[in-house]
Amino acid sequence: MLLTEYDKILVLWDSIRRSSLDQQQRVQMYDKVYAFEYNDLAYMQETFGIKNMEYLPVGYDDGIYFPDDRQQKDIDVSFVGTYTEERFSLLEEIAQCAYRNHWKLAIYGQWVNLKWPWMKWKFKKNHLVLFKSLNNYNLSPEQNCIKYQ
Repeated sequence: MLLTEYDKILVLWDSIRRSSLDQQQRVQMYDKVYAFEYNDLAYMQETFGIKNMEYLPVGYDDGIYFPDDRQQKDIDVSFVGTYTEERFSLLEEIAQCAYRNHWKLAIYGQWVNLKWPWMKWKFKKNHLVLFKSLNNYNLSPEQNCIKYQ
């Protein structure tokens, strides 16, 4: 079977701008593209003339994610995601706020390269409050559901 017999659909879970220009241009190979970053639609149309892109906001399934007042929560504020400069700046402010207000903050994702021990030490030295909340590993989809349940 040839791949041309099927519609090719791409769902972006991060901003297309985090990809190389070569990868961005490859979006033209897809019949339909869905992006969760609303600003990516205008960017891709202006930059590459791509019009087959639609906004698909990140949603939730209320059968999986639902408030349960019976559960005791041990985390007040959490973030799951990868490092970007914008996220880092925002999370550093949130960490300071959480520290001042005695909130439990949990950050999940690979933020510090543990291959080099000095990088962990440097991050901890320069960003102690944020470091205390960092769980420097990625969550599986199942683990993520449990955290947000």
